[in-house]
Amino acid sequence: MSSLGEIKGHISAIEQTRQITNAMYLISASKMRSTIKKIDYNVKYMARLRSTMKDILLHTDDLSGYHFIRRRKESRNVLIILVTGDKGMCGGYNLNAVSKFKETEEQFAGEGIRIGAVGIVGEEFLEGRGTPPDYKWRGVIQDPTLYSARQIAATVIDEYDSGRADEIYMVYTKYKNSMVQTADVMQLLPIELEDFEDVGVEFAERTQLNFEPSPKAVFANLVPQYLIALIFNMLVQSSTGEYAARMNAMQTSTSNADEMLAGLRFEYNRTRQLDITNEIIEIAATAGTVADNS
Repeated sequence: MSSLGEIKGHISAIEQTRQITNAMYLISASKMRSTIKKIDYNVKYMARLRSTMKDILLHTDDLSGYHFIRRRKESRNVLIILVTGDKGMCGGYNLNAVSKFKETEEQFAGEGIRIGAVGIVGEEFLEGRGTPPDYKWRGVIQDPTLYSARQIAATVIDEYDSGRADEIYMVYTKYKNSMVQTADVMQLLPIELEDFEDVGVEFAERTQLNFEPSPKAVFANLVPQYLIALIFNMLVQSSTGEYAARMNAMQTSTSNADEMLAGLRFEYNRTRQLDITNEIIEIAATAGTVADNS
């Protein structure tokens, strides 16, 4: 049985840990609420942008000259961008993203694979297994911005335009609600016509529309904006998912600390009562011995 001093030490240590986990829970909950707003704003912008792109694709007969539409090749060079957090203590958030990345990587076994890493955890994982990423972006997930999305989009377009990558994918965490976040993969380039099946259009009739200076030029200008919005959406969802995962992990840790404190306090009171009882017995025994001697 532990002494009273040892039990008090355990209680003090757990109370301090509980203060930390509870503070992290409150911070994560606050940040999660702020990033959710970014998701809502970006979804509206994405809907309008994708509708315009679909209008162009539907009303253009010849898509052969569209640079960002799928190109068929026998051999493929693939760029996979892994999105993780910059730190841990968020349950299985990072592990799920890494597992999805491995699964995606296995699908392109034998192909030329280049890798990008958004987040220190993913970067360290790749370096630890001996495949350092070709591109690194740190500090993005903590506060996703359009500037960061533009940087990543510029790299994506450069890889595609130069021919170093025929297909580009991003592994990220899809935020569903505060309790559910799932790792997912999305193809950034080339653009598939099937990507727009869920999008409504303003002009459903197969009539020829006039675009200035041309449909291809308009489409080419829209694609970078589309990629920026798409990447920004995945960064914000990943960020929201990380805060939600950390919030849940810290809430569980705080609850576990409360249970441990309740058990330790019960043990402390029981040990204290036992010590008092033993002292009373010793005093009584001593008093009886003195009375007998007298």
